[in-house]
Amino acid sequence: MHNNDKLSDHFCLGELTFSETAARKHIDNIPPDDIAVNLQRLCEQILEPVRQQYGKPFRPNSCYRCPELNTAVGGSATSQHCKGEAVDIEVPGVSNY
Repeated sequence: MHNNDKLSDHFCLGELTFSETAARKHIDNIPPDDIAVNLQRLCEQILEPVRQQYGKPFRPNSCYRCPELNTAVGGSATSQHCKGEAVDIEVPGVSNY
């Protein structure tokens, strides 16, 4: 897969795999195909409905982390980010509470 590959109407692989830490440390954070399937499901079942609910574009803050990146950011060894099953988001103008 490539960063430009769309996973849903409004989200592409690059948005779900981007990490400043990965860029700074030259970590390849492109997921294997089985995890890319999880990311696509996450887009379709979580991100797209949230975007539709609030009618506002947003970018995920953190999503997929390969094992090397997860270690670099101090993530849990059992983090669902490593499986492409977790995403951190903020919708502009919407409280996190």
